[in-house]
Amino acid sequence: MPPLFPWQRLDDIVHQWIYDTVSNDLLNTILNPDDSAMDTWEWLERLFRGNQSARSLQYDTQLSNIKLEQFTGVKEYCTRIKTLADNLRNVGSSITDDQMVLRLLRGLGDDPNYKPLRTSIQHMKPLLDFETVRTMLELEEISNTDDNPPPRKLRS
Repeated sequence: MPPLFPWQRLDDIVHQWIYDTVSNDLLNTILNPDDSAMDTWEWLERLFRGNQSARSLQYDTQLSNIKLEQFTGVKEYCTRIKTLADNLRNVGSSITDDQMVLRLLRGLGDDPNYKPLRTSIQHMKPLLDFETVRTMLELEEISNTDDNPPPRKLRS
């Protein structure tokens, strides 16, 4: 076997890196031994960027319809909002921190546990950042739980 040129060795290293980082399903789709690492990378880019608009619409719809009641608590709810916002940014759509906060507040609905806090936050100028609101809601959730402990069983 003839020795590899330095660029061929680097190409093999980049190929290995790509193959090690993509899922097996995707690997089976992109695997072509005749392609250079650059060919593989461009194929991946076309695959992911080719449906940016559809992905953006999907994430935006999910973000618009998210509600606290769909989750077991504030932490999971806020984490999902952050994930969807990150996904939007990853497909080239912009979403501001203010938009994230407003969507978070809207998803609280008329839950009496959060209504006073929601009303207070939405009227602040400037609006608080997402991480601050997340922390406030988590603390409010803890406070609400402490104020309403589960009923104790009576001994017979």
